[in-house]
Amino acid sequence: MSEKESQSELLTAINATYMKVYRPLDQLVHTFPQMADHSFPVAMLMYEISQHKQITVTSLASANQVSLSSVSSQITGLIKEGLIESVPQKVDRRVREIQLTAKGQAIEEQLEAYLASAFQAVELAQNKLDFKQMIKILTSLADQEESLA
Repeated sequence: MSEKESQSELLTAINATYMKVYRPLDQLVHTFPQMADHSFPVAMLMYEISQHKQITVTSLASANQVSLSSVSSQITGLIKEGLIESVPQKVDRRVREIQLTAKGQAIEEQLEAYLASAFQAVELAQNKLDFKQMIKILTSLADQEESLA
């Protein structure tokens, strides 16, 4: 296989992965009212922060396998929105850790519930399970969207 064919095959695989996995998740995040201005990676950063009491920006970048500058710019935006805060580490006050604010925690909990409902609906649709159960879940999801708007 030539290098050009290998590159073409790789691009096709990346595109297929994007279309089947990343794009639907990104669209789900964008339909959630409080995250409408954010991408799926930002939602994942908030999730990662929520899983730790406190975490450094460097650790967050490493855990998500992205550059420190990319995470730092996203963190700066979330701080400005009041969704996260930066606090000095107790052991070494030169090190700053980030954590969700009460506002960020509330949005993260709502987003988690919203995505769980959406994933459940998608799973039911893919598995062609009970149609009435799928309608019930989709109705519940719609109700959540209305209450958050």
